[in-house]
Amino acid sequence: AEDKCYIHVENKCSEPGENWQEGDCTSVHGGFLGNSNNLHRIIVDDFTDSISYLLMASTFNTDKKNHMGFHKYFMDKSDSMWARGKSMMEYVLKRGGKMGKGFQIPPLNAGNALADLDYSNEMKSLAVSVDLLKARAED
Repeated sequence: AEDKCYIHVENKCSEPGENWQEGDCTSVHGGFLGNSNNLHRIIVDDFTDSISYLLMASTFNTDKKNHMGFHKYFMDKSDSMWARGKSMMEYVLKRGGKMGKGFQIPPLNAGNALADLDYSNEMKSLAVSVDLLKARAED
């Protein structure tokens, strides 16, 4: 497909006049389909992490445990992960990709559920945060 697009553009640009006609080139060509599964996984991971950070933030903003610094830190992390996932989703959709029917947060076959994370105190919640960032860096 890449050669077909290149040849089409080369032929049309070398013709005299201004009678451009679209060829078989689309925004999906050029390796996008080969990376779409990876991009979908990044989107799901970003949204899942955002929800994890949101849950951690909510535990530090209660009547019993009012640690606004931790709440703000985890809310900022949640917001940034959500924005990152949203911008990646916009990129995929702009390129002609689709999110698929099995798009779910967290994924059905995920090894760890959100309830499995122990963020009962400040140190454990920071450890979970580091683990989440480490898991994304290793991917």
